[in-house]
This record gives sequence, C-alpha cells and structure tokens, in this order.
Amino acid sequence: MELSVGDILSGKAIELGRFEGETEIDSKVYYKVMDVRKKAMHFIPVDKLDDIRKLPSKATVQKNLIMFDSLDLVDEGLLEGSRYKYFKEKLSEVNFEKSLEVLHDLAALHFTKEISSSERKLFNGLKTKLLTEMAFILDWGVDQLEEVVDFTKLANVSNN
Repeated sequence: MELSVGDILSGKAIELGRFEGETEIDSKVYYKVMDVRKKAMHFIPVDKLDDIRKLPSKATVQKNLIMFDSLDLVDEGLLEGSRYKYFKEKLSEVNFEKSLEVLHDLAALHFTKEISSSERKLFNGLKTKLLTEMAFILDWGVDQLEEVVDFTKLANVSNN
C-alpha cells in the first residue's frame, strides 16, 4: 500500500488516523499516524502495514451498505464451529468489506437474539468503529447512519 502524507487510515489499534509520514526510532522505521479523534500520535512499525488500511471511498461505502437491506447472513454457509473465532479471524485481515460483513452478520444475529456475550461485545466495538468511520467518509452524522443500519426497522418490514 502506498501512503501519502494526509491519507486517512483505520486499523487494529486506530479508529481514524491521518498519515503523517515516517520516522526512525532506534534504527527502526515507523509510520506516524495521528489519531484524529484522540489527538494522539501512533507509531506503527513498517513491518505491521497489514494492521492499517486506507479508508474506502464514498462510493464503496454506499455500495456496501445495501447488505443491511437483508437479515440473511452473509457467511451462513461458511460458519462451522465457533462463530466468534470465525468472525475474529475474518477481522484480522483489516479489510473494510470483510469488517462490514461481520458487522452485518453480528447485527442480524443480535436482532434474532442468537448472539453470545462475546459476539455481543465484538458487535458493539465493531459497530462503534465502523459507524464512526463510515459517517466520516459519507460526511453524515452517526445517528443518520444508524438509521440505515437499523435492523429493528428491517424486521418490522419483513414481518408485514
């Protein structure tokens, strides 16, 4: 991934960050990323580039939001064994679309009350992170975005 100063990033340890360049500390090269929300500088080792990603485009976010029009699980046929372990493994790739798929599936399970406490914790953290990220990209409020990702409203439509 090619980074330019000013690129907005997200990743495992950062919700929203701005790339500030590279720096060398004790003969090791790090990426400097300013956390936009916490106003704190993160130093990410260059060899941990897989832990961060550029934010997707507005068009990509809008295209992927359509998955929230259905309560059908995205990964239903792929789930074997521990769902939590499967979701955590899928999230380890730091990929926007995969993260959104996990959020969708956890939200659908949460709505149908088929969610474990560890899955609920994962859902709440992922929801906060992705809704903040998508609201920033779309230049919407988080409340406005939560209306789009509202499974209660979807359930009422599907029950009628």
